[in-house]
Amino acid sequence: MGQKAAVMPGVELTTSACDGHLVVALCGDLDVTGAADAEAAITALVAGGQYLVIDMSALGFLDCGALGALLRAQALARRGGRARR
Repeated sequence: MGQKAAVMPGVELTTSACDGHLVVALCGDLDVTGAADAEAAITALVAGGQYLVIDMSALGFLDCGALGALLRAQALARRGGRARR
């Protein structure tokens, strides 16, 4: 069962574990109004040293500002050797 990790405008972020990896699931519409909060929440999880999977399958909308935030979080995870495709 997932745990709520952050509240952002228009999107819900939950975490769970799968095969030893931390899964961050995003549900709703993620745009520039929630992008910085999403990036901060995901970055905080990456800083915890967990292998990270970002599940975007339940996002109904993702704008370029939010995509940039997710790509920055992915880059941080990769630099730490913690990203999964």
